[in-house]
Amino acid sequence: MNFDEYFEERDGFPAPRWSALTESKIPLTRENGAAFLDEWSERLWQTLGDSYEIIDTKHFVCVSGFDSAHGDLFAGACERAWDRVLSGLPGVAKAREYPRYLVIAFNHMKVFLRYAASFYPDGGEYGMPAGMHIGDGLGHFIVGPEAIASQERTITHELTHAMLDHLVLPRWLDEGLAQRMAAIAGLRQSRLITAELLDEHREFWNSGNIEQFWSGESFSALGESQKYSYQMAEALVDMLPGKEERIYEFIRNAKWEDGGRAAAQEILGSDLAELISAFLP
Repeated sequence: MNFDEYFEERDGFPAPRWSALTESKIPLTRENGAAFLDEWSERLWQTLGDSYEIIDTKHFVCVSGFDSAHGDLFAGACERAWDRVLSGLPGVAKAREYPRYLVIAFNHMKVFLRYAASFYPDGGEYGMPAGMHIGDGLGHFIVGPEAIASQERTITHELTHAMLDHLVLPRWLDEGLAQRMAAIAGLRQSRLITAELLDEHREFWNSGNIEQFWSGESFSALGESQKYSYQMAEALVDMLPGKEERIYEFIRNAKWEDGGRAAAQEILGSDLAELISAFLP
């Protein structure tokens, strides 16, 4: 099948025209979806150059800019992350059956940031990501040029977002769960809440900017706002009361529109504002 009309150039990179594909009513069946993914990865490889290679695994198509040994390790890390997220969030995380997920592992930070920038709104200033889950269309992942251990942490974090995407979670809950998943796997250390760290948060947050935390805006901001948002999201997930089954029920029902407040009151019997007061009086 010829997919030429369903691709365009986006800041120098081949990008699917998802709206055109949807309007065409071509069903992305197992066969068509695999063919479309092959076409996409091939176009990326041709654009990025011979230093990249395409590595196929059971659940991923990896466009890797690293040597073959590093690329194979990265592909294995993706598969480990797949098992890790599904087993770590049972009944909550959901993986699509087909087609596989596309992952691009960039070998130069400049190229990685140029690709990532095309998915941010124009005119703003944003913190520097280590990786991204880009939810447009079928969704795909990008990872920057880091050591393999850091890349495995990043892909675990971003795959958590992808497998929770069907729930449309509040940003703080989505990020907090992704942080916790990487920590549980031993890929990053959990943040120790010290008296000094509490003082930093209490000095930073106020009645004005705390609403940016609940709305999710603070996670994409520059500097301390982003750092403290990720820290507080993880801490708040840790503080959710009740047994795992009840917390999973809360996650399945938390709504982006109200920051998860209604579900917390109904299912956990807790007001999120009161819960966070233990962290930020």
